[in-house]
Amino acid sequence: MGYADWPGVIDPEALSSGFVAEVHRLADAARAGAWPEVLEALDSSHWLTVNQWRIGSDSW
Repeated sequence: MGYADWPGVIDPEALSSGFVAEVHRLADAARAGAWPEVLEALDSSHWLTVNQWRIGSDSW
């Protein structure tokens, strides 16, 4: 069985505002196809993964 990324938290109020902002920055860059920005976001945080979803939303 494969490994799945799951932080165990889906409520943005339970997380730091900085982390939530990083997640939204990653999701916005991916949606826009800004791949250099996506890679920079992934490289700059050990908490973000390629499987990260937009916290507080049902979009990926």
